[in-house]
Amino acid sequence: MSTIGCGYGSEWHLLRWLGYHRQELSAQVASAVGADAVEWLDLEPNLKPRDAFGRDLEWVNLDFLGSADPARVAWARTWPRARGRVGPHWDAVGRARFGARTEWLLVEAKAHVGEVSGDCGATSPTSIAKIEAAFAEAGPSFGVADTNAWSRGHYQLANRLTLLHVMNTNGAAARLVFIYFCGDDVTRYGGGVECPPDADGWRTALDAMHGHVGWAPGQGPLGSRVHEVFLPMDAASATSPAA
Repeated sequence: MSTIGCGYGSEWHLLRWLGYHRQELSAQVASAVGADAVEWLDLEPNLKPRDAFGRDLEWVNLDFLGSADPARVAWARTWPRARGRVGPHWDAVGRARFGARTEWLLVEAKAHVGEVSGDCGATSPTSIAKIEAAFAEAGPSFGVADTNAWSRGHYQLANRLTLLHVMNTNGAAARLVFIYFCGDDVTRYGGGVECPPDADGWRTALDAMHGHVGWAPGQGPLGSRVHEVFLPMDAASATSPAA
């Protein structure tokens, strides 16, 4: 877990919603994914705390699944750095109930536009080749034939889509939920940061991200399993969730 900003930033706001407005957050997410109800996993305990915010660890990769779960085994085989604390970190992990059926919810939270950008940091030719092969295999699940751009610009979206592909093709039904906080205090970041005030303000950056990876929300066999939720800083203002 990165250092949490006091009163600002996606980690702070998500923790606040989970701690003080959990029912409203669950209702918003359930509405977005079309579920009857949502429940959340506790964070993974850190048995060797180093500071006040180091006692709890974000779930990484698919460590919330049993070690022998086929999806977890497949991800470890697919992704070159799926070990220890290296790999996709989740801001929250939950379960969505659809009648008698449940599915995993993997949450990414963002509070400023810069959080949706980034390149692949792998330097080993072997790792790069493995990542590119994983992207190429996952692309058709999202209607993308050419994944050459997935390692650059918006790498996080690409690897999350790839993990979603691995889960759903290995018996672990799952959905991605991107939570975009609106109206964060831009002055707390030290300059050069854009904090959109509302969903419309986020749209330009998100459309650019989707265009870069060649994917649009809902596109492809698994595209309907990716959802967006826009939340204000004030929970009382959250009246119409967006799917």
